[in-house]
Amino acid sequence: MTTTPYELRGPGLALETVGAWLLGILWILPLAYALWTAFHPGEFSTRFVLTAPITLENFARAWAAAPFARYFVNTIVLCTMVLGAQLACSS
Repeated sequence: MTTTPYELRGPGLALETVGAWLLGILWILPLAYALWTAFHPGEFSTRFVLTAPITLENFARAWAAAPFARYFVNTIVLCTMVLGAQLACSS
């Protein structure tokens, strides 16, 4: 059985596996923080307390703070214009 020169064995494979796991954890930490702060009151945004109350108040405030209906219409208009231009240029 022949092996390729790029095939890892022994400590190289273990080091690559540990590095991949560390990079994966590093990548997911900001997402976990965003999820935590979205569902908890502001005073728990910098502390990790398992018994912190879960609330949807942040979502209600965000929905009231921005005109999402207008954003939706803008997105539909933009996508329609881009699609029309792509169809005209590609045909």
